[in-house]
Amino acid sequence: MTPETRTVIQTRTLLDGRVRSLVRTDAGFEVVEEVDGEEECHPCGEDLLTAMQRFSGLAKVEPDPVVQDAAPKAPADRPPRKAKLVPVAAPGPAVPEPVPPYERRFSNRSEGHSKFWHGKLVHLATGGAVVMCQWGRLGTTGQSKDFTFSSPRKAREFLDAKCLEKLGRGYEEVPL
Repeated sequence: MTPETRTVIQTRTLLDGRVRSLVRTDAGFEVVEEVDGEEECHPCGEDLLTAMQRFSGLAKVEPDPVVQDAAPKAPADRPPRKAKLVPVAAPGPAVPEPVPPYERRFSNRSEGHSKFWHGKLVHLATGGAVVMCQWGRLGTTGQSKDFTFSSPRKAREFLDAKCLEKLGRGYEEVPL
């Protein structure tokens, strides 16, 4: 008898520490969960869609109930069980489209100066924003500092104030 062939298609670590793997076997697909070093196998048959839904956590597979007779039937007499998909949870809210960063760049070449200043506002998924400032002598990477804000509006006000300050000090805006 030859050993069963098992091919791991995909593996995922869940937030609670469990490791879930989608495995192709000679008999079909199965989802294997490792909890505290022990494996739980959940056969999904030949249906890849059922296996992927089970693997992603969108549905759990429950076999149709089978009436138990007093005497068990031989496996050849028993009709094959079909998996029934049961939704686990409703999908969460749609993820908003990312907002492109807002940035401005300035340079100062007057009176022997050779300096640059670059400001970039980046929106965070948490609802806040970060203004990343970089400055220094032209031709170098310069220095940088990030400023975190609770709202994009406050971050934009800060960036606009810094830009006005640079214009007042003789800097000129450079197109990106």
